[in-house]
Amino acid sequence: MKKTLTILFLLLFVTNTHSQKKSGMHSQEKFESVFENLDWENKIITGNGKISVGKNKFTQKVLSMLEAFNNKDAKAYASFNVVQSREDVENDLKNQFENSIETVVITPYRIEPSVVENENVTRVEVWSNKKIKYYNGSKENIWAVDVYIFNEDELIDGYYSHDFRPYENEFGLSFGGKFISSQNKASGNPFVFSNRGEVEFIEKFAEAYNNMNIDELVNMDRVSEVVINTPTAETITINFKDKEFWKGFYDGKESVNWNIWAIIPIKIANTDPASGATVYSTHTTKLNNGEEIKEERVQLFFFDVEGNLERVNGYSK
Repeated sequence: MKKTLTILFLLLFVTNTHSQKKSGMHSQEKFESVFENLDWENKIITGNGKISVGKNKFTQKVLSMLEAFNNKDAKAYASFNVVQSREDVENDLKNQFENSIETVVITPYRIEPSVVENENVTRVEVWSNKKIKYYNGSKENIWAVDVYIFNEDELIDGYYSHDFRPYENEFGLSFGGKFISSQNKASGNPFVFSNRGEVEFIEKFAEAYNNMNIDELVNMDRVSEVVINTPTAETITINFKDKEFWKGFYDGKESVNWNIWAIIPIKIANTDPASGATVYSTHTTKLNNGEEIKEERVQLFFFDVEGNLERVNGYSK
């Protein structure tokens, strides 16, 4: 990600400094770059930090390549890539075109090739709008900035991308929904995905729970006392570190199978890092007497600002 942003910033500096140089022009006038020496994962750009506008033929290559993509011609698109990656690119695109993408229209509105002095590659920055319709009926509208890196043989051997999905996009947004509470100043804020290890915690918990592994349960991180609101409207507090609790819980049970099929971790946007995760599952308990109890469950796991589990609300049928 750092590498991608660095390239985009570098090229944006070029375009903003000489905006009069439109795509298709290839003046070789030099100017000072904002960077002099860069190390992008051991790929070092050195020299005096000067950049020139690249040759127009790279603009034409990108236009032809995008035309192939819009025509869903995987083979033609792949031909612009280095030989060793063509087969993978072609197969990946064929799969997308046959099974996922029904129509695609990429409309570039700014193309700028550039060359760093003393390097033998050309970077082509492409600003575009991408409209994609999928076979399942979903649609995407994306504004994108893509950077294609052409080697000395004028073939693509590197690619970076940054995109923005407008608010009215049907899916793929990083935020959505609405928090509603007359008692909270965050009311009206959307939700965003949380990424503080909630999924990993729940998966680890489920594995130890299903294995009835008491040692693993009592030694789990990020949990000690937890308030449980049960489907029968009871509120109990359990201590995960208490071996006797787990021994009593498993007493009389031959096996348990908590089969999770969805974990959705979210938080309220523009608030502290406290988060919640909605867990959808089926649950089967087999008792020692042979009786089986089957349930469909929805559980809400609540994590505090430190990332520790503090409460679980459960619903079942």
